[in-house]
Amino acid sequence: MWGYSSVKKGKLESRGIKPCNFSKIVRAIVSITMLLLCLAIQQFNQSVFLSLKAEAASDVGMISQHHREQGHFLEEKMNSASFRGLVLFRTKPLNWQSETGWTKHKGQYRNHVYGFSIVIPKGMTGTSSRPPNPQHGIKVNLSEKPESYLWAMANYDATGLGSLDKIAINQLDFLKEKNTEVKEISKSFLQVNKNRAVRLIVEYKDKDTSQVMTRDVILILKAPASKGSDTGTIYELGLVTSRSRYQRDEKLLNSLQRTWKITGTQE
Repeated sequence: MWGYSSVKKGKLESRGIKPCNFSKIVRAIVSITMLLLCLAIQQFNQSVFLSLKAEAASDVGMISQHHREQGHFLEEKMNSASFRGLVLFRTKPLNWQSETGWTKHKGQYRNHVYGFSIVIPKGMTGTSSRPPNPQHGIKVNLSEKPESYLWAMANYDATGLGSLDKIAINQLDFLKEKNTEVKEISKSFLQVNKNRAVRLIVEYKDKDTSQVMTRDVILILKAPASKGSDTGTIYELGLVTSRSRYQRDEKLLNSLQRTWKITGTQE
């Protein structure tokens, strides 16, 4: 092979034709390709940077606007999802018996962040996260197996649902994403301490235990505190329990409903 190449090269030179150096051509092609690739990457990175910069500026503007309106928007944006996970579907409690790491409450519980209070049923203990963690509300454990609990909590209506119907639909849709055989039992409108509310009762099959559970929640929507603000407050009183325990545990939820009231916030 090498002999053939030498002969062919000699013939070309004898005819006055300079043979091509293929290795140089290959190196040139590779260099040009790498240069074009670097330029393309640089242009892509620049476009991504500009897009992220614009998105960040938009987010900062939104946060600033809501922060001026009620002073808690940033906390809500960062933490509402994790607390909502606690009350919308089954989660494993930390140290169920000892409640280590939580603040305990008996009797009247007052939330100064969202401005509401309830009376915990006699003989029971409510737990809430310790400051400086977000203070959305409390959870009252009823049984470990099956896991049953009450809760009283609040969140800002950061997504702008704005009506009890939309809030109820949103919670029902969320349950359908996390569980199976979700069935709406009833939905009714009522007054809770002179505040309009909706009560939504749903049955579903727990995806981990396959047990049929009942979720009974009372939703109260408070209008924005100041004119020009579009962010209201959503209050929840709720119960998650097994179907077999529901009639007994429902009385405890009704007790929370009777004692719930708006108290005002401490800025």
